[in-house]
Amino acid sequence: MPRRRSPNWRDLSHSTRRAHKGSAREGSWPSQLEVPSRKAEQGRAAADDMTTITFYVYEWNEWKVDRVIAVDPSDCSLVEMAVWKYKRRDMFVYNMKMKTVDVASSFREATAGGNNVLLLVQFPDRPERILT
Repeated sequence: MPRRRSPNWRDLSHSTRRAHKGSAREGSWPSQLEVPSRKAEQGRAAADDMTTITFYVYEWNEWKVDRVIAVDPSDCSLVEMAVWKYKRRDMFVYNMKMKTVDVASSFREATAGGNNVLLLVQFPDRPERILT
């Protein structure tokens, strides 16, 4: 059974909580986020001497597998490139303890504790950037 963790409400802006349905008081925002199970889908990208990293995205009140990649532990640039792409799309990347992950430490955070998982959250009401 997956462990349930409370989200860090201090990190979420007022507009984020309001964006789900009307307002934070009226909406049915989940009281706890259910973190995906530690059994990452390792069969998809298993390879010799490779570490499988699973990216979960939080959509519609559940965690869905977005990407599974096999990474050589001596060259973690694939994970860094993937995290960079997610951050460019204004997504927040977290480890299993719901702590923010930056690009440079993404492989270390994903493999901490043997989870091999990174969590992705995109807040729906972020204003779009105007490209000039």
